[in-house]
Amino acid sequence: MLDSITNAPKPELKVVNINLVKMDHAVLAYDKATQMFLGQGTTKDELVSILRKRFPDTSFMVNSQNLRDTYNDTV
Repeated sequence: MLDSITNAPKPELKVVNINLVKMDHAVLAYDKATQMFLGQGTTKDELVSILRKRFPDTSFMVNSQNLRDTYNDTV
């Protein structure tokens, strides 16, 4: 039994490059390669939480300039 647990396939971590777009009071996240809408949030934390729930085995990468421009924030 222990052997079947240790040899179980691990989920593959997918990496997606995203583009952030500020619209009124929300930030929208799009897949850079496909332009597919991924989610939206009113704060950075809310957007991260939504993306983690929708895509649990995915890591999202955003260009630092896009992040600064979107949130008027330092990276």
